[in-house]
Amino acid sequence: MTVTFKGAPIFVSDMKNARWFYENVLGQTPMIVTDGYVAYEGGVAVWEKGIAGGMIHGAPYDGPLGSEVFELYFESDDIDAAWGRASELGAKVQNPLAEAPWGQKSFRLRDPDEYLVEIAEPMTAVVARLLAGGMSVAEVSRKTYMPPTVVEGIAAK
Repeated sequence: MTVTFKGAPIFVSDMKNARWFYENVLGQTPMIVTDGYVAYEGGVAVWEKGIAGGMIHGAPYDGPLGSEVFELYFESDDIDAAWGRASELGAKVQNPLAEAPWGQKSFRLRDPDEYLVEIAEPMTAVVARLLAGGMSVAEVSRKTYMPPTVVEGIAAK
């Protein structure tokens, strides 16, 4: 038997606002759209909290939303453009675009229900950028905490 993670549905208070954020700010493409539920191609889904609560708990859910203990993680092959779009659209910024000590650029937003959303460049792009910037495989390995063989494998692609 194999169990495979396929996505993370989150409860939302306002489907219209949630869809606007995920489809416009994050550029997600709806795959399944029903009354009160939208699943996106990347695996995240939004579920209107009253409908979700009724199906799961037998009564509409009216508790708090958002979270401080997990984040939804997305990657972008053009982190600067993703940051530009989020800024242009007025998304609520938790952390502006910055480079982490291991070299990865990312930023964090809050969706309309205060869920923490991180958008980062893929680590393969980080390795390629650092190598293109003149760092050696050993230097990239130390900075990214990746073994030299992994850095070499990424460089060979």
